[in-house]
Amino acid sequence: MYRFLFDMDDTLVDNIFMRYVLPDVSRKIADVAGMDPEVIRKMIVDENIRRIKSGLYEEAFDWDDIITGIQTSLGIKDPVLFSDEVIRFSGMASPKPGVEEALGRIKSMGGRISLVTNGFLRYVLPVLSKARILKFFDKIVTPDQTGYIKPMPEIFLAATGREEKVIHVGDSVSLDVCGARRAGIDPALVMDIPKPLLELDPVKRVPVAAYLIKKKFEEETYSFLAARPCLPSYLIADIRELLHIV
Repeated sequence: MYRFLFDMDDTLVDNIFMRYVLPDVSRKIADVAGMDPEVIRKMIVDENIRRIKSGLYEEAFDWDDIITGIQTSLGIKDPVLFSDEVIRFSGMASPKPGVEEALGRIKSMGGRISLVTNGFLRYVLPVLSKARILKFFDKIVTPDQTGYIKPMPEIFLAATGREEKVIHVGDSVSLDVCGARRAGIDPALVMDIPKPLLELDPVKRVPVAAYLIKKKFEEETYSFLAARPCLPSYLIADIRELLHIV
C-alpha cells in the first residue's frame, strides 16, 4: 500500500499566505503605524527566522503570535489577526491543475494521503476546505500538533503508517526534499521543468536537472535549515505524474 505525503502551498494550492495574507496584514499594520508595508513584512519574516534559529520551532510558525507581538510593540491596541485574514482570503486558494484528479485517483487505488505542512491547523483547514480537497486527507500533520517543523524527520514520520511505500511531494528543496530524505522517505519535487526534460521520466530528470535544483535551493528562504542541497527521487511538473510512479 502506498502513502503519499503532500506539502500544501504551491504544491496542491496557490500560496495565499505569501501572495495575499502577508501583504494585506503588512499593509493594514503599516497604515495604522504610519510605516512602509515592506518594513512591516520584513519585521514579520525576520521574527519567524529568529525564532527558528533560537530553537522555537513551533512558535516560529504561530503567525498570530508574531503579528500580535509586533503590533503591541508599535502601540497598536486593536490588532489585525493573521487567522482572520486567512479565512478572508481562503476563497482565493485554487487547487493546482490536476490536483483533484490525482488525489481522487490515488484514493480510488487504495492509497493513503497525508498533509505535512509548517502551517498551523487553524490556518490550513479553511484553505483546504475552500479548495475542496479536505476530503482526500486521512491525516493532517502540523507544527502545533507535533512540536516539529519541516525539515525535521519527526513531522514526516508522524504522517506515516505501516505502508510498504511512502512518497513525500513538495515544492521546497530545503524543507520537503531534505526533510523527507532525513526521514528515510522518497521525495518528489514539484517545479517548473524545461520542456526538453519533460520527455524524460521523473527519475531520469533528476541528474539532468541537478543544477536547477541546486539553484532553487540557494534561493529558498529556509535553505539555512539544510546543510546542503538534496536531490529528490522524482522530479515532476504536474501532480498527475505521480499516477505513473505507483
